Amino acid sequence: MIKPWIVSTEQLSWNYDEWLEAYEDGITRTYESSVIEAADELCLLQSQDLDRLLRQSGTTTKEYLQSYKDAIEEGLAVLPINHAGQALCWLGY
Repeated sequence: MIKPWIVSTEQLSWNYDEWLEAYEDGITRTYESSVIEAADELCLLQSQDLDRLLRQSGTTTKEYLQSYKDAIEEGLAVLPINHAGQALCWLGY
């Protein structure tokens, strides 16, 4: 069973602009698009930004790391652990 927070096969190859477009709401900036904007051109968040995102969403880095590790052990395809899109998917966005 695929976990709902795992990114799709298509999303594995998305670039920064595609992630940003997926979370934009027309001309309105969304919370999710602001997370993507905080990332670098590879869509990677700095550790402190990832930690802040997880805390603001009511979870811990430890929970995220354990789920990520479990996904890898199950052989599921995941993006880098600090990828903004991966974190947003895990959080249900």
